[in-house]
Amino acid sequence: MTHQADSLSALTPTQLAQLTLSLAASNDTDQIDMVLERLEEGNALENVDEFLTQLAANGEVPDFQPVVRDRLMNSTFNIISPHFPHFTRTDWLLWFHVKLVPILPSFSPTMLQNATSRLNCTNYHVVVSGLARAFPAMSMHTRQGTAAVMVGYLRSSTSVINQTACRQGNQSDSEWLGANFGPFSQYTTYSELKVFNLSVVTILASLSSRQKAELLLEPNNLSNETLVRLTFTELSVSSGVEELGSFFEKFVSGAAEQNLTTIDPSVRNTILNLTLMTLGSKLSMLNAEGFKLWFQVYLPLFLPSIDTSTFEIIPRNISCDSYQEIVKGCDNVFSHLSVRQTKQVFTFTMDYLGRHSCSGLSCVESVNDDRQWLEENFGRFRLHASYIDFVTLKRNFNGVSVAF
Repeated sequence: MTHQADSLSALTPTQLAQLTLSLAASNDTDQIDMVLERLEEGNALENVDEFLTQLAANGEVPDFQPVVRDRLMNSTFNIISPHFPHFTRTDWLLWFHVKLVPILPSFSPTMLQNATSRLNCTNYHVVVSGLARAFPAMSMHTRQGTAAVMVGYLRSSTSVINQTACRQGNQSDSEWLGANFGPFSQYTTYSELKVFNLSVVTILASLSSRQKAELLLEPNNLSNETLVRLTFTELSVSSGVEELGSFFEKFVSGAAEQNLTTIDPSVRNTILNLTLMTLGSKLSMLNAEGFKLWFQVYLPLFLPSIDTSTFEIIPRNISCDSYQEIVKGCDNVFSHLSVRQTKQVFTFTMDYLGRHSCSGLSCVESVNDDRQWLEENFGRFRLHASYIDFVTLKRNFNGVSVAF
């Protein structure tokens, strides 16, 4: 080890960088530690400057193992951070857009706190745009911590009440969000962002699914049908099933915290219709667990708005298990449905089961008895059925065993 350290001391920072590139795919932290010790000899700032410049000299960003990259970033930060107070805008640009690029995904929230402690808005924007490029390779933990530091910096920079911090000229609110948070804004909460007096309509497209849910749960927002429609239109344009699920996950938990059990019917209709339209053809890709999640966890607050059009959207080629999860979801809100609606659900059950009858048997695979078959395939909506309906769909149906 000592012999190896001696041989490294004879290498220049450029040669050390070339050696480090050959170790890029390795987890050998001992070797990296020796390289870093050598860089600290003499003028450490000049050494690390030359070293990092060489790392990206061929125009490609080396793909270091996180454990190695962390070591490089920690050591580099310890060397350059004492010089931050003397950095010009050009220095910030050079370090955060060129020199640190190979190791910037390991730039920690603590480092950002240090770097921005006495930073003006112009240079802060340079740092944010540099970190934005490193965002894809950052861990979730680092992204969350970075967003928290950014919120803190901007809050402390708000010098005048009702004046948004770090705003340049006639910058729009969405441009302000991009300049001051970059992609890290999605790791903030809506309540953290609203402190900055931003126009909801202007930044709607920049909000994550969870932030949109928080927005609608703000006082009076859920009764604003125009805002609800705008939010869901935005969700339907930009979101896949996962993002939509993320919205409802946050909405359902937030509604539970507020003891929100009913929603204004017109708003409820809007949300259910736009949600089902967005899911549309993607419904056929859900398995039984997926249907259970949507119809028994995400949508119960809105299911009292179901009508014929709701069931037109549901594909008829889904499995019996998936169909039964839908019936269970509708049955859970039975007491909130009108007689007309319960008849519409029953019509759906008859249509689905009629299409899935094989030799006079519909959805009987997992059924032990006729009572269970009725419960799983009709729920309480069976009150609209005739005895003939049951026998038609299950030719060996035994009404006597169900009655007793």
